[in-house]
Amino acid sequence: MAVRFARPDLSTLVFQIYSRSVHPELLPAFGKNSVIRDSYQAEIRLCEAGHAVSIRVGNRTVTEVLTSNEQRMPQKQRLIDRPVSQSREETLQLESGLIVHAHTQLEKLDTDLFLNVHEEMLLDCQRADLSHCFPGNSRLAPGPISLIRLDPTRDGLLVHSYHTFPESSAIVKTQSLFELADG
Repeated sequence: MAVRFARPDLSTLVFQIYSRSVHPELLPAFGKNSVIRDSYQAEIRLCEAGHAVSIRVGNRTVTEVLTSNEQRMPQKQRLIDRPVSQSREETLQLESGLIVHAHTQLEKLDTDLFLNVHEEMLLDCQRADLSHCFPGNSRLAPGPISLIRLDPTRDGLLVHSYHTFPESSAIVKTQSLFELADG
């Protein structure tokens, strides 16, 4: 019998942005947080492969998802769908008046450096706005970590996420700025 661990394989990761909400049942949460301001509302969720960030401005929603390409996701109103590799930046101007600046980065480290960074991230989990430590694939292996830091303002939200993939000695980092165009 195959044993399923929390994290999918690193090679299956995709970064997606939708000009709509994505049903929460598609991405079960291991933790969530919300930000409510006069000009927007946001829900941030830690998921199996990464995270989902939904920002609502008026009656329009934009959703950023870091997930596995093995996860069935809707195609309707998908603006960006690309594999996570190396470093990449995207900027979108949406009809809602929201501008999205998204940066993704994949860092593969040597094993010793990864283990040091992993220990630092365990400490950072205590100060993060949202974090989850997944079980490792053995009692000696470190478990994957996800953590998110939020920097909300009146007219925008900056989201920093960090997701470790111990089997690959890798960290996926995202930095997304959701800002109101007239803010």
